[in-house]
Amino acid sequence: MKQILVVLPVINERENLEKMLPGLLEYLEGKGEVLCIDDNSTDGTDKMFQKLMQERNNIHYIRNDRKVGLGNAYKMGADFAIKNGYEWMQQMDSDLSHRVEDLKNFDTMMNEADLIVGSRYIKGGGILNWPLTRRILSKGGSMYARIILGCPVNDLTGGFNRTRTRVLKDINFSDIKSRGYAFQIELKYRAHRKGYQLKEVPIIFTDRVAGKTKMNKSIVLEAIWKVWWMRFCL
Repeated sequence: MKQILVVLPVINERENLEKMLPGLLEYLEGKGEVLCIDDNSTDGTDKMFQKLMQERNNIHYIRNDRKVGLGNAYKMGADFAIKNGYEWMQQMDSDLSHRVEDLKNFDTMMNEADLIVGSRYIKGGGILNWPLTRRILSKGGSMYARIILGCPVNDLTGGFNRTRTRVLKDINFSDIKSRGYAFQIELKYRAHRKGYQLKEVPIIFTDRVAGKTKMNKSIVLEAIWKVWWMRFCL
């Protein structure tokens, strides 16, 4: 069984990917591969990956002809990971907010957990370059969801996670309907309800330098009401 598939949802992140991929590929040497799922980028991401795939055999690329969104991109990634025999799927942003050097923290917990959460809100974790309002929104959202759902994770809204593919199959990952923050919450809550072991490892989250954030009000509002739906409908 292949060990790790790092899934990178992408929309116009070529500038950041050019900085990120060398370190990521070095980390994955002998232990895993990369799958980029591109929501119809217009910045030459496709040409970059076509060239990389000619040079290396541990890179995969799927280009959507329209925007499918973060949640659907990860569903495609999970399907690819399961069908191709990977043991773990690693979620990771492609805008440099998730640091390659923090991946080694996930490695330390692979024998103890079924879903490993990269946490900004445990000892050793943190956030760089975010304004106070964004920090309050993020940490408050995680606390809000934790109280309502009773899920023992400090960073429920975070998107830097590593999950066993057998867990993705068992929790019916393809049935997750949420997007954005709520998508990350629902993933963890479904695994928790099934009795799987969730562990947190510290990460340092860094706000993007290049490109534009995909965050918007609808994603925040969805997270507010969707946790109640999870609590009573899942």
